[in-house]
Amino acid sequence: YCRVCLHKQAGVAQTVPYLSIWREEHLRALRLAQRIFVPSESAARIVSGCFAELGGRIRVLEHGIGPFSHTRQGQAERTSLRQKPNHIAEVFLDPNAKQKKVFRVAFLGGINTAKGYRCAVDLIRKSSRDIHWYLFGKFEREDSFLEKRDNFFDIGPYRREELPDFMKKHAVDLVCILSIWPETFCYTISESLLSGVPVLVTDIGALG
Repeated sequence: YCRVCLHKQAGVAQTVPYLSIWREEHLRALRLAQRIFVPSESAARIVSGCFAELGGRIRVLEHGIGPFSHTRQGQAERTSLRQKPNHIAEVFLDPNAKQKKVFRVAFLGGINTAKGYRCAVDLIRKSSRDIHWYLFGKFEREDSFLEKRDNFFDIGPYRREELPDFMKKHAVDLVCILSIWPETFCYTISESLLSGVPVLVTDIGALG
């Protein structure tokens, strides 16, 4: 599959062992390093899986992210659905959720296929009208069906420092990050939690 994709996107002939060459060149460079820093445990497993001889040099150092000048009152708790599969409501609903008529879910950033675009659109299409969906950022393509939905709100791009106010203004209950491809790190998880909003993620890569 990689050879097919490389041929389509970069014009690399499928007869060229591109990945083998790429790994050999990177291994040659990485052997010169005393320490190799990666941003997550998931990234560490991927690198050590490709370059077993370098496993002892790998160290995890997460990307730093400073707090916002202010956050929503009450901090979100990050809880694994694998630990409480039957208590999603306890994890994701705020104390006043039962009194709300709608539940508000947001997607953050540039959402392409790898970051779960198709899954997000499918959820919106199949959802009931009492779930309101917000896009803080941009989907990889416009969808005329979504534009007609009265429970979908395309807020557009945002600056990081604006996020807590956006969350509060639109009373967001939950952020969904539905990547289908392993990420090495995810800033939007940290930014959502710093804004006091819980996050639902796919169990893959650094998200899991």
